[in-house]
Amino acid sequence: MGAILALVFVGCTETPSGQEQNRLSAPEFSCRVDGNSVLVSWSAVSGVAYYEIKLNASDVEKTDKLVHKFEGLDYGTTYTVALRAVSANEQTIASSEFASKQVTIELRKTPAYREWYPYNQAAANAISDNGLWVAGGRDGMGMIINLVTDEITEVEACEFADITDNGVAVGCYKGESMDGEAALYVDGEVVKVDLSNLTTTNMSMLTGITPDGTYAVGWYWEYEDTYYSKTHGMIVPFCYDVVKKKITIPAHRTLGSLGSDAMSLHGVTPDRKIFGCLQTQQLMISVLWQDEYTPYDFCALEVDEEGYPQFILGDNNNHITQLGNYVYGYGKTFMPGGYGETSHPAVLDTKTKELFVLDNIVGSTTAVTDDGIAFINDTPYYMGTTSFVVDVKEGSAETMVALEEWLLDEHQIDVNEFEPSCNETIDDPYTLEGLITIGASADGRKLLGITQTNRGWMTCVIDLDGAKTLEE
Repeated sequence: MGAILALVFVGCTETPSGQEQNRLSAPEFSCRVDGNSVLVSWSAVSGVAYYEIKLNASDVEKTDKLVHKFEGLDYGTTYTVALRAVSANEQTIASSEFASKQVTIELRKTPAYREWYPYNQAAANAISDNGLWVAGGRDGMGMIINLVTDEITEVEACEFADITDNGVAVGCYKGESMDGEAALYVDGEVVKVDLSNLTTTNMSMLTGITPDGTYAVGWYWEYEDTYYSKTHGMIVPFCYDVVKKKITIPAHRTLGSLGSDAMSLHGVTPDRKIFGCLQTQQLMISVLWQDEYTPYDFCALEVDEEGYPQFILGDNNNHITQLGNYVYGYGKTFMPGGYGETSHPAVLDTKTKELFVLDNIVGSTTAVTDDGIAFINDTPYYMGTTSFVVDVKEGSAETMVALEEWLLDEHQIDVNEFEPSCNETIDDPYTLEGLITIGASADGRKLLGITQTNRGWMTCVIDLDGAKTLEE
């Protein structure tokens, strides 16, 4: 009797052995990657009504064919392809389980040289740390370039100063105030920063953001007589925790008779070092915070016995490199008494505090890679004739070479090999003369440049690891 009860119990709780056998076999399939498309093909399974196929968690697609193509996929991304056979008669035989395979869309081999003419005349301002995005803007017109696909997005009523590794741009929104309000541009939507607890101003801007998009810096114009305007002047710096939506004012320092007329922030590193510009007594001095809670230090300030400036690293257009290894831009020397300033290309190593100044050249440093390759503009104002290249660790004015020559000799890139434009065929391609390098990715392998042409602003990107000829 016990044996009989045991057999009955097993029969009630175990799956009948025939049910697994009464299921269609999963299709055997293969995947072929072509650019950013995947072609899936499989062998026919007997007894099917149709097949179901999906990519990652996307909706299931039905097909009665033996081939399916997924197109327009993201470069540098791994996908899971899943396929199953659906039974023509579920009461007799069940549909198969999903069989799956992973496929990877490799990063696209981009040309060593590309250029864009935004129709809205926006100029590039920044390249992302990972070298996959460009952002810019001018006169209330913004633009974003996806360097993986070459797609350019033009955005009205925005100007962008920086962009994250995921394509989130920061700058200002001019749709409700022509002065511009600090804002992020996320997935096609403008997200304004709420400064109402600090000020009633409608003039503000975000100027930098960490590559992960969690922390941004900027400034606002203060018309009222407040504690912060008394401390910093008419322009007040602020930090913005994007995740917590929290605004803080970075720590200040006692300046004595020097005073502060304005303080604007212009950059932030991945570890949240903050770069800014102090405006005081008609001087602009570059400053650097190790964090928002510690008072800033002057990047370079030399004065004589009477307190008059002899040399400063300072200008509202100075910058910090992606990883924070260098501060660069204009270095200024003064005649006795603090008069008669002359601008020179200058670079400060933020770790060693060594200062590199080309005091025999009137101009500025427009970009530096985090391994110390500097790009020099040879005129004191606006656009020069071209960028010149020098290694700040071991170079000098005598070792500088023109950008075109440096690209050819050091990286075997001849820009004349390439078509003139990514987004438009033009009859009057520009020449390299006039191109100014204004940024670099964190690894220094992608260089961002701009130039003014008779058609308006042009943006270019030089990929030192890109295909060096059209045939590649």
